Amino acid sequence: DQTNDSFSGLTYEQLASMDADTWKTWTGSATINASEKGFLYLKLTDKAGNVSFVNTSDGIIVDDGTSVGVQITPQIDVPKNGVYKTDVPFKINVTAPEDDKAFTGIHHIDWRVEANGKTTQSGNYDSKTDTDANRAAILRQFSHSETVKSSLNNSNDVKIFVSVEDWAGNRKETSISLAIDTTDPKISASYDNNNVKNNLYFNTERNMTLTVRERNFSEDNLVLPLQIGKNNVRVSMQDIRDGKYGLVMVSDRADSEKNTDSNAYTDDRTNTYVIGFGHAEDCDEDFKVSAQASDLAGNETDQIQFADGSKATDAFTIDKIKPVIRITGKTESSPSWDLSADKDAPAYSRESVTLSVSVTERN
Repeated sequence: DQTNDSFSGLTYEQLASMDADTWKTWTGSATINASEKGFLYLKLTDKAGNVSFVNTSDGIIVDDGTSVGVQITPQIDVPKNGVYKTDVPFKINVTAPEDDKAFTGIHHIDWRVEANGKTTQSGNYDSKTDTDANRAAILRQFSHSETVKSSLNNSNDVKIFVSVEDWAGNRKETSISLAIDTTDPKISASYDNNNVKNNLYFNTERNMTLTVRERNFSEDNLVLPLQIGKNNVRVSMQDIRDGKYGLVMVSDRADSEKNTDSNAYTDDRTNTYVIGFGHAEDCDEDFKVSAQASDLAGNETDQIQFADGSKATDAFTIDKIKPVIRITGKTESSPSWDLSADKDAPAYSRESVTLSVSVTERN
């Protein structure tokens, strides 16, 4: 066996000077174990005692390829939620330990990027051409940088593959997975009650169907900034479930890809809620409605696309309280009395009666 990367055989003189015990009787075959390299020498002796030697001129290397290491390392920090929204530069590192004397050297490297199982980027590198001199060099380290382009890989199922082949033909492949999202969320809404009076007023409750179209949806990042009366509040979906601010969760979250693995989510994924405004019997309130959403990659929006035919979309009043009317009467000689207190009891007077009408109504 050779002890270093310089690979040369023994001379005739060295072979001839070997002790007889060094040689093994030929039985028809010989075995060189994996991860070894060396020369096979045959010593032929005829009956007259003449000796000749035969050997493999270039030597034999048995390389099983197990020692080579392949690493793929992103060159930007992994985002907080594990989803990138930009290009992702990465580095390829291939190494073989110095103590593996049977390693034949790095010959060929292939890399590729797949999104949803389809190749979007690829490349390869050859260490050197296939010559005796280049094979003898035994390249043990290789490093190169590439970039996953977000424009080509907008998916939760992105994989980088690197395959290394040595001069013995062994191939070793490794891969890492990424998620890239470059698409902003889209918010849409509609109302079940568009029976508006005077462009603003409703006398019954109305329910808003709110839908967020987003592959990497996060309910924690969905907020309704509302003005209720004179109060400005930021309302979460949990706030609505808890009945805060007089709002009602009529129908809770419906995820169109609920039973799908996260790496298979699509940009058509929707999460839908039905939120009730003005469900209390004594509701008389002004509402101004907006929404904000951001995904796990940090893409965000504060725009709502309302359905065609929607009326009083972002500002409206729900008034369920009837006006209160009070009629009082007064003569010159008597104090005023409430004529609306008892509608079934008529009021009599011999004098002229002055009537006053008052209406209690916020709107």
